[in-house]
Amino acid sequence: MNKSLLPFLSVGPLVLILSVNADNIKTSTDFNDQKPKESSKTINPSGRPQVKDGANLFITADYLLWKATEQNLNFASDVLDTLAIGEMSPKGKLFNVEFNWQSGFRVGLGYNLGHDQWDTDLTWTWFMDHGSGNAESSANQIFSTIASPIFNALISAKKAKSDLELHLNLLDWELGREFYTGKWLTVRPFGGLRTGWVNQNWKTEYFDPGSFRSVPLKKFQVDLKQEFWGIGLRGGLDTEWSLISGLSIYGNGAVSLLYGFFRDARLEKSTSMAGIKGRNLFGVSSKRCEQAIAELQLGLRWDQMFSHDRFHLRIQTGWEHMVFFDHNHLFFYLDPFSANLSEYGGNLSFQGWSSSVRFDF
Repeated sequence: MNKSLLPFLSVGPLVLILSVNADNIKTSTDFNDQKPKESSKTINPSGRPQVKDGANLFITADYLLWKATEQNLNFASDVLDTLAIGEMSPKGKLFNVEFNWQSGFRVGLGYNLGHDQWDTDLTWTWFMDHGSGNAESSANQIFSTIASPIFNALISAKKAKSDLELHLNLLDWELGREFYTGKWLTVRPFGGLRTGWVNQNWKTEYFDPGSFRSVPLKKFQVDLKQEFWGIGLRGGLDTEWSLISGLSIYGNGAVSLLYGFFRDARLEKSTSMAGIKGRNLFGVSSKRCEQAIAELQLGLRWDQMFSHDRFHLRIQTGWEHMVFFDHNHLFFYLDPFSANLSEYGGNLSFQGWSSSVRFDF
């Protein structure tokens, strides 16, 4: 250790102790006559709904009407790229999986703390969506874009059908404080934890795809599966812009970073014209990595106290958007004769309407 630092290390703890206990140290009588200084801190008044003589509990229930979107979910093309360099390719079309509008829910339980008017809550979000796609050609000109390279050039199907099931579960714990920053504006910074599960099962079937190793096929199928679980930190800011008669506009934002685990599987199988089933390829990929998530909300809110401020009711509706960055880790093989892998890549997002009710008691 550098000896020149020893004096500072010796005096440092003494200075720290004297600083912490400075208010309790008495000096000469000249200082005893002085009045204590007033606090220069300005504490923003609490802006949370506060009931009288209640349990300080609140419950929330949200109805979600969302639609999922995910990048790089094409499964077929009506043009096969076998041209040499310099040749002109005919105009083709890529067929993609499209998700539908589906219902979900979010429920929560919270408690208003007495400590500095903080609040805390635990919320569960559940949502499931189904995506599908179809491709058809009377001339057997439907080619796979997700089969392994050894099969891509062999598949020339009459039609293709693709289905994807997606399940989302999120569990969030928050600790925050809502306070006034103006006469009609409140903000609520918060932090907490998030854990989440996202599971996807993607099945694509190609009918009358041709022959493989001189065996005529009735169907060729590609099954892709991805499971994700993660846990990490979440933080954000809620804002409320009051209008008149309990009406207000709310705008919220949050970010989270989860340390998670991805498990991806690929299965390719076929069924011959004679009904004989075969498993042509199977592979699994697992890894741990971070998952970044961003959220935005904007909507209209109405608050009302009743029964002599014994209860509080909030009704709101608005638009939400949530993005899982670079979530598509489904993999494919780069060439027919090696185990070199690559990933499709792309964001997974959820967007749509939400209607919420909150009750304080």
